[in-house]
Amino acid sequence: MYSVFLVEDEAFSLEMLKHLIVWEKHGFAIKGEFGNGTEAYRAMERELPDLVISDIVMPGLDGVELLRRSRAAGWDVPFVMLTCMSEFEYAQQALEYGAIGYVLKLSLREERLADVLAKARS
Repeated sequence: MYSVFLVEDEAFSLEMLKHLIVWEKHGFAIKGEFGNGTEAYRAMERELPDLVISDIVMPGLDGVELLRRSRAAGWDVPFVMLTCMSEFEYAQQALEYGAIGYVLKLSLREERLADVLAKARS
């Protein structure tokens, strides 16, 4: 079972993400939920997940900076970024730092998340 960290500052979006699919059916288990990048980074210092799904724009340490710091620390954890359409420039930055993809929050559906998880497994 692959471990996943969910990093999202909006409670509604986090709950939707948690319950959108049956994670175990896709070989994943949620091992951490964090409201900002700082909390997620501290947890990653203790134990690296197999995948991070992170919002891009959050107070404090945002998703792009979390990804950048993870790479600087030498962690090769796959990242998938969540974004709104108005945040496309941030998504481009995330891809430059090695994110394996990004998902528009407004169009997030079960099938799209399943596709992202399949890509992360490979």
